Amino acid sequence: MAFDIILVVVMSAIAVLMIYPFLYLLLYSVSDVSKLKFPILIFPVGFNLDSYASILRVNSILQAAMVSVARCVVGSLGMLIVSGMAGYVLTRQDLVFKNAIRVYLVFSMYVSAGLIPGYLNIKNLGLTNSFWVYVVPGLANIGNMILIRAFISNMPKELVESVKIDGGSDLTAYLRIILPLSLPINAAVVLFAIIGGWNSYFDVSLYNGNTPELYTLSFILYVQLTSATNISLEKLKEMALLGQTVKLNNQSLTMALTVILITPMMCMYPFMQKYFASGLLIGSMKL
Repeated sequence: MAFDIILVVVMSAIAVLMIYPFLYLLLYSVSDVSKLKFPILIFPVGFNLDSYASILRVNSILQAAMVSVARCVVGSLGMLIVSGMAGYVLTRQDLVFKNAIRVYLVFSMYVSAGLIPGYLNIKNLGLTNSFWVYVVPGLANIGNMILIRAFISNMPKELVESVKIDGGSDLTAYLRIILPLSLPINAAVVLFAIIGGWNSYFDVSLYNGNTPELYTLSFILYVQLTSATNISLEKLKEMALLGQTVKLNNQSLTMALTVILITPMMCMYPFMQKYFASGLLIGSMKL
């Protein structure tokens, strides 16, 4: 009985430590900063949505949101097509130089050319200052290939053989048999891709730093957190809330932008969790 009580107390404390930072972001972003007296918030102080109104009325924020969504959708679907098909090919016993290809792919996960050669490669491909720099480099994701290959390897080989007996090709077998049965692992790798694309900001600064129309939400938040001036409050007033009383500051703007950034991922994850957990469990059984 005593152990159960201690366990409940400890786990409750851990839950509070994990949840409260997100709750604090939300409470601060909807509070009237002129009335804040204590650093710890349990309830919002003077409920106020001016931070969100200011941010959402700035065109660059809305443009960045659309770029972030497009990057996640196009990038994750493209990655699933390329990496999924590659993972299926790696399971084929008749693949020429199969072992050598596997060693090469795993080796590439741990050794890269470096930042400067990578940048020069992207530049020579003509991907800088373009939306496709968010998509093309991530199409062949080696880690996801390995997970998908491991998942498909656990499937009965007779499934593919039955399609070929009926005159189907490997592409037909993949699209009609393998792909529908791979829903758990596909959902897991797509979730990886979406989270990675949504939170990525370094590639934006590296390849599209001079193209404001291709900024993402995460990059704008990065600039907000690192810039000495942050998002100009006076400019926001002029563009969004001219003539109104605005009870906010740069910190409340940062909190509101952070809430906007993390909310889609928090809403999506509960629906993807069952596929995420089962996909990783089954995919890790045979690496």
